[in-house]
Amino acid sequence: MRLTITNTGQISDESANRGSESVSRRAARRDRAEPSDRITRVRKHGDVIELGLRQPNLRSLDADRLRSELVAFHRPGQPPHIVLSMRGLELLSGSCVGTLAEVAESLARLGGSLVLSDVPGPISRMLRRSGLSRTLKLARSGAHARRLVMGNRRRSGRAA
Repeated sequence: MRLTITNTGQISDESANRGSESVSRRAARRDRAEPSDRITRVRKHGDVIELGLRQPNLRSLDADRLRSELVAFHRPGQPPHIVLSMRGLELLSGSCVGTLAEVAESLARLGGSLVLSDVPGPISRMLRRSGLSRTLKLARSGAHARRLVMGNRRRSGRAA
């Protein structure tokens, strides 16, 4: 790596022939990016918070981080409606299932909701057989999950 000075007088650590993005611009872009230690990536779809998994395995060690990422969206008097896409999930630990069930029940008591979408077949079957599909709402797709969430919002008195 070689430090160079760009045409605008900024210092860059990329060679002049590969582009001349300044260090300050690259640092600003990096600050806007989501932290790499997050389990989920966040997108908003209207009033619905859509989360996607950033990793294929949710292990026991991830349960506390998962809980904190999910509850971080709660604002007093405004419980969130969250859709968590499980697309690409290969492993789901029992402690993470427990965390998801706990958060879903807490949100439901407050008028919010948590819906799991795109749940892989084996994990979906395990949740249904164990009876956890009564606590954890499962949706076939993101669009189906959004419809479930909107139904929950109307029932809880928060019409769209």
